[in-house]
Amino acid sequence: MWRHSSACPSRPYATPSSVDVTAAKLKPYSRYKDSGVEWLGAVPAHWEVRRLRTIAEMRVSSVDKHSREGERPVRLCNYVDVYKAGRIRTGMRLMVATAASEEIEKFRLRAGDVLITKDSEAWNDIGVPALVEGATDDTICGYHLALLRPLSDCVSGGFLFRAAQSSAVAYQFHVRANGVTRYGLTHNGIKSAWFSVPPPAEQAAIVRFLDHIDRRIRRYIRAKEKLIALLEEQKQASIHEAVTGRIDVRTERPYSSYKNAGVEWLAEMPEHWEAIRFSRLIGEGPKNGISPRAVEDGTVRSFAISAIRDGVVDVHEADVKMVALDPGIRRGVYGLVADDILLVRGNGNLRLVGRAGLVDRAMEEWVYPDLLMRVRLTRTALPRFVVAVLNSGVVRSQIEAVAHTAVGTFKVNGEDVRGLWLPVPHLDEQRHISQYIKERLAALAMAAEVARRGIQLVTDYRTRLFADVVTGKLDVRDVAAGLPEIDPLAMDDKLDGVNATGDGSDSEGEIIGSDREDCGTPARDRRDDPEEPDGRA
Repeated sequence: MWRHSSACPSRPYATPSSVDVTAAKLKPYSRYKDSGVEWLGAVPAHWEVRRLRTIAEMRVSSVDKHSREGERPVRLCNYVDVYKAGRIRTGMRLMVATAASEEIEKFRLRAGDVLITKDSEAWNDIGVPALVEGATDDTICGYHLALLRPLSDCVSGGFLFRAAQSSAVAYQFHVRANGVTRYGLTHNGIKSAWFSVPPPAEQAAIVRFLDHIDRRIRRYIRAKEKLIALLEEQKQASIHEAVTGRIDVRTERPYSSYKNAGVEWLAEMPEHWEAIRFSRLIGEGPKNGISPRAVEDGTVRSFAISAIRDGVVDVHEADVKMVALDPGIRRGVYGLVADDILLVRGNGNLRLVGRAGLVDRAMEEWVYPDLLMRVRLTRTALPRFVVAVLNSGVVRSQIEAVAHTAVGTFKVNGEDVRGLWLPVPHLDEQRHISQYIKERLAALAMAAEVARRGIQLVTDYRTRLFADVVTGKLDVRDVAAGLPEIDPLAMDDKLDGVNATGDGSDSEGEIIGSDREDCGTPARDRRDDPEEPDGRA
């Protein structure tokens, strides 16, 4: 289990190679004291250590997503808004619902409030914060959230948000979460969390510094994500050009002559290619799989359809399911051999229907699930080439045209698959195309992996830096004083889909890197906190 080091850093802060010297200039404070809290470790001698209940008022919303007659319309800030956005702003698109007048008064959002996720299906999604930067009078806190209103003479909303965002506080919420299939925090579990609290001027410096760093990192990550998306587009374009004959992969130039393909889905193709129905290449199938019940003591392995990845059947540990076969089913009937092709025959996402994967190893003792169908080819076509064609745009259009939907699931049947039109060259040319695609995709995958590693590096760096700054392991006062003024509402052009730690890129350059009684505590409605009386621990 993670614990914060009790010792302060003894040397300049280590930063990734792409990080500017700004963060590298940070040094520890001159004097420290033991916080008495293992999550926080040593804190600066002039800081305080407090329970959340002494620095903020907490309210847990009971307002759900329903609209009822006799209630007033409201804009409801929900779990997803907090989890994905990280900042709540006046112009955000929120759900419209209704609430009683007393609920509106009690859970109305104000600038400076902090919302955290109180319940989740995953323990590590507990306590994710969002800062309210602005809200209309009809915007209120929704269900599964806790509203934290900072006591103005103790802590600012910006600092409370950054502190709650840090691993030092987040892990306290994680270990206090109760549940088995769904996890939740009790009122006391939230209010008893420990925070290190600097003086107000230092809180402002910390917020300014972390906002600056976070802005740079978000923009950097966004740039990398755009690069990854472009590489994916390039991958699809390379496959399409190769399998439709737009280029001769041996020369990477167009063929000398083309002809009308004679089918709606393919305008033209090389003179010596042929457009044929998929049925002419199939030796066996398509055969639907089976989905026996999953049991802990099952003796047969199956897998989820998510194992169909990037044109291959790539079964990860998380995909494996142990199942029990009915006595009438002979083991091996639904097994797989090398060069089998599996296609997704049903999914709620139309873009995933028809996705194909090549089996590259024997899996004869396994069974494949019902939402997949198995195809075995004749010797007139190479399985790797056919999979590339099936996953290309020319077949994708046909799949989406014939797929039918029932109860929210899109499906294709065996007849739909057999009727697909495929552009097919001679076997020797199929080999060249398959090899070209393999090499081309490997180069693009390597570039995407470098970008992902860059994202992971700066994400890990941000997590550690934020924790060290809000717990006082690093002094940011001098660096923050030299930072440019930034309008908070211009910090990020795109908050949708960004969680509490955000994402982003930067065109400006590389990444830079004991309870106290002296605060008044507002009266609390006992219904807000049924587990304990009013007052402070």
